[in-house]
Amino acid sequence: MSNPKIAQPSRPAKPTPSGSSRTQSPHRPTPSHSDWVDRLVLWGCRLLHLEAHAAILQQLAKFVIVGVINTAIDWVLYFILDEFFHINPLIANIFSFTASTTYSYFASMSWVFHPTREKTRRRLFVEFVILNLIALGLTEILLFVMIDQFTWDSMLAKIISTFITMIFNFITRKLFIEGKRPRSAR
Repeated sequence: MSNPKIAQPSRPAKPTPSGSSRTQSPHRPTPSHSDWVDRLVLWGCRLLHLEAHAAILQQLAKFVIVGVINTAIDWVLYFILDEFFHINPLIANIFSFTASTTYSYFASMSWVFHPTREKTRRRLFVEFVILNLIALGLTEILLFVMIDQFTWDSMLAKIISTFITMIFNFITRKLFIEGKRPRSAR
C-alpha cells in the first residue's frame, strides 16, 4: 500500500529565514514565523478541518492572549486606584487604560498584527493612539451610563465595557494597522 501523504501534491519548497527549505502541503498551511500559538491553533484547525481559516484564527488567538494580559493590567490598576486610593472611577479608568494601551501597542505590533509597509512606524503609532482614544471615549461613556445612570457596580461596568471595546479594537486594528479592507470596498 502506498502512503496517502506521499501521493498528495505539495507546494514548492519555500525558503525559511535560516535559508533552508521546507515543503508546504496544501492542507497544512505553515506560517513563516511559527510559534507555539500558531502551532496549537494550526493543530486545532487540522482537527476541525478549518485549515482555510488558520491564519485569521492564529491572529485572533494571539489577540486574545495579548488582550487577556492587557485586560489584567487594566483591571488590576483600575481596581487599585478605585478601591484603595478612592480615585473617581472615570479618572482611574484613564490611568489604567493608558498603562494597558502602552503594553498593547508593543505586543500588538511585534506579535499579533503585521503592519502595512505603506505606513511609517510613526503614523502607525499615531493611528493606534487615536483608535485607543476613541476606545477610551467609548469606555468612558459606557462606564458613565452603567455606573452613574444605572447605578451598577463599577467592576461589573468595567467588565462589560471591556468586552464591547475588545470587538471595536480587533476590527479597527485589522483595518488600520494591517491595511486590510473588506472585500466589497476593494
